[in-house]
Amino acid sequence: KIEYGKAVIDKVSWCEFSLSYSTLEVEKSTASLITSKYSNVLITDIFSLTASSQYDVYKITNCKRMNITSKYSNISSDQIIYDLQLDLTYGNCNIKHISTEFENINITGKYTDVTAPIADGSCYQISANVDYGTLKYSPKANIDRHVSSIGTSVNGFIGCKGNANSKVSIDCKYGDVRLF
Repeated sequence: KIEYGKAVIDKVSWCEFSLSYSTLEVEKSTASLITSKYSNVLITDIFSLTASSQYDVYKITNCKRMNITSKYSNISSDQIIYDLQLDLTYGNCNIKHISTEFENINITGKYTDVTAPIADGSCYQISANVDYGTLKYSPKANIDRHVSSIGTSVNGFIGCKGNANSKVSIDCKYGDVRLF
């Protein structure tokens, strides 16, 4: 537990952190469970990150599996490899690159913009609904698209005609989602 402080860790296997008004810097971690409020979290390399965040800034360089629930937080990562699970309210998420190896992406958001470009050459099934916002995805799509006065719904495949092992599920309101 860290309150009004700073922790710098070179390497940790499995760890649970509770932060408030603090800074956590981790160079390398196998898995971390973080509960944070009003804090800064900087992680260079992590296999699995699970976080519950309020009013925070998360900066992750390389992450294999990320599961974050946040309110009023800004989340950023240079790269996600396998799995991305986001439940965001009032904030932003900016992922620079999602690998072709990804297995599952699940994004739920309210009043949040999400940028998570999926690598060219990826084949995935998509089910997405964005109300009062925009949805941008690769033009290499085999999808059913429904546009209404309040939003866009998309179902189908991107990057292939079927038989996709990877899945993307999106349900966002009052925010933009960009996947390419």
